[in-house]
Amino acid sequence: MRKLFILTAALLGAGLVWPPESCADDTPEPHKIPHGKGEINLHLGEVKLKVFTYRPKDFDPKDGPMLWIFHGHARDPERYRDAAEEVARHCKGLVLAPLFDEKQFPGDKYMHGNVMAEGKALPESEWTFILVPKMIEEVRKMEDRPNMPYYLFGHSGGGQFVMRLMAFVELGPVEAVAANPGSLLLPTTDLPYPYGYGRLPRELGSEKRIEAFLAARLTLYSGAADTDPKDRELDRSAEAEKQGPHRLARAQNAFSLAQKVAKAEGWKCEWRHVEAPDVGHDGPKMLRHARSLVALFDRHK
Repeated sequence: MRKLFILTAALLGAGLVWPPESCADDTPEPHKIPHGKGEINLHLGEVKLKVFTYRPKDFDPKDGPMLWIFHGHARDPERYRDAAEEVARHCKGLVLAPLFDEKQFPGDKYMHGNVMAEGKALPESEWTFILVPKMIEEVRKMEDRPNMPYYLFGHSGGGQFVMRLMAFVELGPVEAVAANPGSLLLPTTDLPYPYGYGRLPRELGSEKRIEAFLAARLTLYSGAADTDPKDRELDRSAEAEKQGPHRLARAQNAFSLAQKVAKAEGWKCEWRHVEAPDVGHDGPKMLRHARSLVALFDRHK
């Protein structure tokens, strides 16, 4: 022991003793979602998704949730990621904004989930919707948290995606927010899919399916000034026009119909409608508005 003490003292005097490995500054962190703003790539079978991320400084490694943000028609997830920073700091969670690029998800393959093509139902293995639980599980593995909670927020085309996702994929307990969707999936067979449950095969358009859809914890989140019936990006198809003249009216009508159907059938309706005053069709403003916290977290106060 005396020899070891002498050797250690000598090394210290020469400046040759380094700290133990457990104290080294470059010890890698166990997670793979970078601090601050970043990007990751998720490999989901044949599909590769770029995901824009944000990890706040005060991220809670034990209870912090994932906040998945789904972009609109412009396919600009980086802008949505940036707009969600304050929400992330509020819940001490991660922001994940995937890019559904035009090459892999052309046309309505994103917003409508690729459930139908040329009037025919596609097998579930081809649905765009089924990527969501895979994405969630991949990030849970990265963070080594198999039960990491999550929230879903989609705006415009992303709002359409989130709403229809909740109708066809069982995700368990989750709060989903569909903000300013240009068209909605209504709980009725009077309109064809993607506007209603009409023309779907029995296993997808049954009363049981509609009942489960109404029981989903879905919030329609509307900009109170999103009322332009001539907006160039608004769905102007005959089926969409039956839902209302503009986005705000369509959300209001969808919520009203959901309540009426649930009451008539004796079903539970977990839908809500939240409005952001003075906001039009603007995704970042919808995220930065205080009402976004109500839409996302109010049920979990």
